[in-house]
Amino acid sequence: MILYSALFVSGYVASFISLFRETKNLTKLLFCLFLVSMFVLSGFRSLNVGYDNIGHFNYFSWIADGRLLFFEFKEPGFGFFSLIMSLIGGYNLFLVAYSFVLLMLLVVVIRYFSINPLFSLYIYLSMYFLGNNMGKIRQAMAVLFVLIALIFLFKRENKLFLLFVFIGASFQATVLFSLLLLPLSYVKLTKNRMVVIALIAILIGLVDAPRYVLDAVLDSGWIERFSFLGISRITFYAETDAFVRSSGGYLGFSYKSFLLLLTVFFYNKIARIDSEGKALFLFGVQFWGLVFFFMMCNLSLLNSRATMAFLMVEMLVVPYIVKAISSKSIRLAFVTLYLLAVFLVGYTNFIEIADYFVPFEFFF
Repeated sequence: MILYSALFVSGYVASFISLFRETKNLTKLLFCLFLVSMFVLSGFRSLNVGYDNIGHFNYFSWIADGRLLFFEFKEPGFGFFSLIMSLIGGYNLFLVAYSFVLLMLLVVVIRYFSINPLFSLYIYLSMYFLGNNMGKIRQAMAVLFVLIALIFLFKRENKLFLLFVFIGASFQATVLFSLLLLPLSYVKLTKNRMVVIALIAILIGLVDAPRYVLDAVLDSGWIERFSFLGISRITFYAETDAFVRSSGGYLGFSYKSFLLLLTVFFYNKIARIDSEGKALFLFGVQFWGLVFFFMMCNLSLLNSRATMAFLMVEMLVVPYIVKAISSKSIRLAFVTLYLLAVFLVGYTNFIEIADYFVPFEFFF
């Protein structure tokens, strides 16, 4: 518990320093230290650390001894990675290599899009690292490949965007939902249009319209017969209890509402300081993610799986928001409150799943 707590708290302090002190060398050093810490925690842990870890070990073992062919596995990308690593070593080596690839993908995304890498890294550490890199590692790989795909979508290299989304889908099929970004990226957003779209999305979610559409599709039996990339699992995701409105979900609902307000309010301000267009592009991705989040607010696990790649760009968007605040006192207040919110969200989520991570043990 002390180990994880120290990581959360030190990340909070380091992020605060990176935003208000021009210490590039110190910031780079701290970025590397946190990256190494995340790699050690996720790559060198024993089987009892992290939920789903034993399950992934079983998948690896079945593929390694030939009981399951990699292309028969519901996530062939994960199966192929497991097969390659099984030819070199055991599951421990697989976990080290897998963790390294995950973090390198994250570094590429942060270095390309973020104007404050350490700040972005802390947001990821607090809100996603334990759940993804040390839990749902297949989904983590899928989402990070989608974030890599965003680089090519921003450059209008659409074929490479599609390629990386499909690579991500070979680890978790629900990221195919991100393909919607291709046509949506051509929609010209304005502040007024965003307000109208957001209100419509919230209304659709409140009347639970997507539930009726999904129920009709499920009743047809078509999805259950669709074995490609395990897409038939959507039936399971759709039948679980409401994700947002249960298990304390109103806090998350409120937080997403706050993000939506920030996205809309700062859109025009960002346009005036964004010379490369990266910030507006990221704001658009986050906006559409929030729109889908509110439209599917009662669709349980399906919502979180489908929108995670959209909403993870928060770690890249917020540094631009901080930059757009001209008043030093308001900027200080915003950063203090935002970092506190990120810390509390991340740490309370950790407390809920602490039994999967404490005590921490190395595989050696």
